[in-house]
Amino acid sequence: MFAIVDTIDAMIYKRPYNTPVTFQAAADEVRRCSGTQFDPAIVEPTLEYLESRISKGAATPH
Repeated sequence: MFAIVDTIDAMIYKRPYNTPVTFQAAADEVRRCSGTQFDPAIVEPTLEYLESRISKGAATPH
């Protein structure tokens, strides 16, 4: 679960080494890696939890 949260955080917020993407784009990437990088049993519940708590403005690239 922490790996999913960290991955989403790294993709949706501005960092020196990347341009942020929308929450939807980050979630799609996590889903793509389900079963290889992330436990498929927790991908959807974790994404649902995050989507309900992440500010919509924070998940929008500037």
